[in-house]
Amino acid sequence: MRARLGELALLGADPAAEPHVTGHNLAAVPAPAAVVPARTAGDVALAVRAAADAGLAVSVQATGHGAGAKAGDGALLVSTRSLRGLVVDPVARTARAEAGVRWQDVLAAAAPHGLAPLSGSAPGVGVAGYTTGGGMGPLGRAFGWAADHVTAIELVTPDGTVRNLDADTEPDLFWGVRGAKHSFGVVTALTFDLVPVARLAGGALLFDVAAAAPLLRAWAAWTSTVDDRTTTSVAVLRLPPLPTVPEPLRGRAVVALRVAHLGPVEEARGLIAPLVVAAGTPIVDSLRDMPFTEVGSIAGEPTEPVPSWDKGTLLAGLDDDAVDVIVGLVGEGADTPLAVVELRHAGGALARDPLVPDAVGGRDGAYTFNAVGALLPQLREAVPAAGEQLLAAVRPWGTGGTQANLLGWASDPAEIRSAWPAATYRRLARLKAAWDPQDVFRTGHVVRP
Repeated sequence: MRARLGELALLGADPAAEPHVTGHNLAAVPAPAAVVPARTAGDVALAVRAAADAGLAVSVQATGHGAGAKAGDGALLVSTRSLRGLVVDPVARTARAEAGVRWQDVLAAAAPHGLAPLSGSAPGVGVAGYTTGGGMGPLGRAFGWAADHVTAIELVTPDGTVRNLDADTEPDLFWGVRGAKHSFGVVTALTFDLVPVARLAGGALLFDVAAAAPLLRAWAAWTSTVDDRTTTSVAVLRLPPLPTVPEPLRGRAVVALRVAHLGPVEEARGLIAPLVVAAGTPIVDSLRDMPFTEVGSIAGEPTEPVPSWDKGTLLAGLDDDAVDVIVGLVGEGADTPLAVVELRHAGGALARDPLVPDAVGGRDGAYTFNAVGALLPQLREAVPAAGEQLLAAVRPWGTGGTQANLLGWASDPAEIRSAWPAATYRRLARLKAAWDPQDVFRTGHVVRP
């Protein structure tokens, strides 16, 4: 590798490699054989060719938000975090973002033009990994998956070639990359549509955890009545006793109703009024009119790296029995090490096929269901066990599958395959065999030939 790449390659134990290996999840830091901190798409191409010639697998990381079970040990890790080029075209309503760009960068660049990206709940997440896995955000019910709005992709394929893909150029590969993450190579840039959204009614209402059951029951019925302009979730949170947590919430178990509504805040309050009646007086109410650049404040997810475990699934429905099961395991009085258990309302545009078909799975889910826990030393076994128990308990209400960006710490091949419909996975597997016959990209949540 040194002969082929010179100083571009860092040995995995080199201290200079550490910031490229350590991502947002401190419990999922891989141990690669070498690291290439790419500065250009050309650097990526050189690295991929060298790895393929040496018989090494290639893994890729920008921010590391999607990291789960350690993947990439012994591989060549291509770090794309330094690829930070970003261009917004306000006339075409598009953005071209290189692979190291985070959503907060796009939010800031698009806002002066009254435009917004289909970013997620955490603006610090990288554009490329989120989007190629599908990308379900606060505007999802109104506009669909982020991947549905990708118009062009710059991709380094397993033969080390930089290719430009769109609906007319390599359309099969363009279809597959939008939904199958890094199964077919390293995405070095994406071009995608922006939407004309400048402001929204957003925020969270937090109640004591005792309100979890009545709120979830009311919310399950209510979600069938709202139109696509409204995206909500309900999350049971166990907040740590830390000074960074506001005093009324410190060390407390609560249930949060998170709201993103494309309309006036008064209209949003009228819509959620039945839910507030069911849940009672909130401890905190942050619902307000906000610029879309502040969308990350709705969920308030951690911005600093943390060691964590997460995994999710898709639910076809949510009845009273399902609510009883969930509340019994994570509600009032439950002894659980899980920090966050969240249900997000899907449907709307997320259930519809895009104009240009892609390989995104999960369109059949009425709700996403995700469990998260801090993998502190004393919880290293308890958190995964509790998460798996919870996911197994809600399986009777599931679709039978999950979604690529919900795989988290999944490692079982059958579980990974369930992130796509069977027919989609078969087509992806054929595409994988054609484009990556050496299985160069074989680490993490990838399609296998």
